[in-house]
Amino acid sequence: MESGRIGAEIAPLAAVLRADPPLCALANDGNLASIRALSAPAAAAVDAVIARIGHRGLGEAELANLTFADDPALLLKTAAEIAARPAGPAHPATLIQRLAAGTRSARELAHDTTIRFTHELRMTLRELGSRRVAADVIDVVDDVFYLTCDELITTPADARLRIKRRRAERERLQAQRPPDVIDHAWVPVE
Repeated sequence: MESGRIGAEIAPLAAVLRADPPLCALANDGNLASIRALSAPAAAAVDAVIARIGHRGLGEAELANLTFADDPALLLKTAAEIAARPAGPAHPATLIQRLAAGTRSARELAHDTTIRFTHELRMTLRELGSRRVAADVIDVVDDVFYLTCDELITTPADARLRIKRRRAERERLQAQRPPDVIDHAWVPVE
């Protein structure tokens, strides 16, 4: 879902990066350590954005995907992209534009709330995953995302095989690109 909120929340960080091209280049590389060493204001801006929207990220609705808090390099790259765009001129909004903005804001609030709850579930599952790893039931924490709720409660003997099979299926499906519009029976192109 296209989100103006992420752009709005990242805007102060993008402004800091826009004012300092070397910092912007570091952000484009995802180099948070160097940004922290070179600029306290930029580091503070990164921390502030992560505090506000750390639960968001690319493909944020999927539990197995990383969020900005998990990988701040994703946030830095997004901020660098925004900083590279020219700042648009501010002109007065028409009534229709204001109504559309209000509707978009309400939609974004609902979406953000959903993603916050999704992130809480993600964190809970990761904790459960770390306990399963400690008990040598699964190999890595993120393996929990490939088990059903029932399988998490009562882990089957073949859990590792199921995880491997489901991970491969997810990767296969992610490689496919569905058409923009389906107007008849669809057969994926191999």
